[in-house]
Amino acid sequence: MIIWLPLLLLLLGAVVQYGLYFNAVTAVQAAAFEAARQASIASDPARAAEEVVYGFANDTLPGWQEGDRVAVAIESPDCPEPGDDVDVRVTYEVPGFMTGIIPGVSPSAKKLMVYGSAKMSIEERP
Repeated sequence: MIIWLPLLLLLLGAVVQYGLYFNAVTAVQAAAFEAARQASIASDPARAAEEVVYGFANDTLPGWQEGDRVAVAIESPDCPEPGDDVDVRVTYEVPGFMTGIIPGVSPSAKKLMVYGSAKMSIEERP
């Protein structure tokens, strides 16, 4: 019976880590999409996209803070015209305490990186 306790705790930790990871994947992709959507209708696409990303997941992701675990890259023309593309890429560092359990991740890794991206065309403004 005693031998099963460490295995049960390991399994529980892995389930929690997978939950954090998949929550981050969903939230980062949604943040990138919402930022691109908002940038496609804003007069200043880059500023609008940044505001949306940093304000999107304050309650969704642990440690979601500007410059700490989150990075945003926005590609848009300097003078946006309807039909131009806005490309938003969001990177988030997932806190990892069970990284050795996840396939393809080195046991010595202390973090998991999650990437999300979205591209939309700038729409005409009234």
